[in-house]
Amino acid sequence: RVTLLDVKVQKHEVPAKGSTKDLQDLKAVFAVNFALRPEIVARTFQQQGNLSAIVERIVAPQTQEAFKTAVAQFTAEESIVKRPQLKDSFDTILGERLDKYGIEVYDTSVVDIQFSVEFAQAVESKQVAEQESQRAVYIAQKAEQEAQGRINQATGEAEAQRLQLLTHPEWWPEEVMS
Repeated sequence: RVTLLDVKVQKHEVPAKGSTKDLQDLKAVFAVNFALRPEIVARTFQQQGNLSAIVERIVAPQTQEAFKTAVAQFTAEESIVKRPQLKDSFDTILGERLDKYGIEVYDTSVVDIQFSVEFAQAVESKQVAEQESQRAVYIAQKAEQEAQGRINQATGEAEAQRLQLLTHPEWWPEEVMS
């Protein structure tokens, strides 16, 4: 009996869960583009079965393990700001894991990534606090500018009065005249 296996690039989406270095739960869905190596596809079929079995037994579990390993190297914040490094780490780990099964990874994409509800709320609270802090700084700067404006106005008025007195000696008090 002949079984045909497609050695063209395949795409499968795989959900994964892991914990960051600071123990935040992270869920993701990856699109994994891979192909079976033609030179060993017969052996892969004999050991693992058809394409759906290969995805179920190898690609999905190895993707999940690669994600757990990669994400554990980063804090939750780093997994956001250093996302390209996280993806590179994940790609390297997954490529090494699948290579021994005769599967070549061409690319991976993060389709969806979600943090725990608690972490998302903490991030939102931090953003609100930062905005309130920036608003307080703005209000303080505005008050300082207004105060400086009043000082400048008072200084200007005093100078105007002084100049008027200098040009009109008849307005001087008698004590100054004597």
